[in-house]
Amino acid sequence: MNKQFMIFALLLTLAASQTYSITSCTCAQLLSEGDCLKNTTLGCAWDSTKKACAVSTTPVTPTVTYAAYCDTFAETDCPKAKPCTDCGSYAACAWVDKKCTFFTGCTAFAKTTDGDCQAISNRCITDGTHCVEVDACSTYKKQLPCVKNAAGSLCYWDTTNNTCVDANTCDKLPATFATDKDCRDVISTCTTKTGGGCVDSGNNCSDQTLEIQCLHVIGMELPAKTEFVIMHQHHQQTR
Repeated sequence: MNKQFMIFALLLTLAASQTYSITSCTCAQLLSEGDCLKNTTLGCAWDSTKKACAVSTTPVTPTVTYAAYCDTFAETDCPKAKPCTDCGSYAACAWVDKKCTFFTGCTAFAKTTDGDCQAISNRCITDGTHCVEVDACSTYKKQLPCVKNAAGSLCYWDTTNNTCVDANTCDKLPATFATDKDCRDVISTCTTKTGGGCVDSGNNCSDQTLEIQCLHVIGMELPAKTEFVIMHQHHQQTR
């Protein structure tokens, strides 16, 4: 009995004298792919060729979540017009479904007025069915948006070919132009005509057939007094 007690006491003393060390595994000690992939914090990666776990040679990029630029704005502050000085003429954002969101294009929105399209983004106008982007005249497929291009220059709807083109000749300027100035402000060689619209002015005063045209000679601005005299003389000749 005493021997058994002494043996038990010796074993207890020996166990108490042992020092235990708990350390984390290394990648090489992880023998299965599943265990290897679970320990990405150690920088482990599974080598499918060697069928072994090892320290990854690819740097681990931490995942960082950023708030989207447009999401941070309320309706009144949503930068539909021009959010920055170096981001072009148009906006990066649009106000859609009561929130400011990244602008992805006009045609997704079925709006029938320019006002409704502009409320989404200043890049948009309507073609009568849905919004389209303000762009080159040639991109407009319907007559309604065929007014101005992205640069602000006038467009003209060609009824023969049903296409929108640049208004780059006198006969393509709007019929609403009623004065010589209206026409020349757009194309310097154009003057007004009876009923509205523009025609080529010619190079000389004698080329002008209407009193409202007799205000300007190409290459020379006439003083107001001279304009009056020419107009008066022309009026006298036609009486």
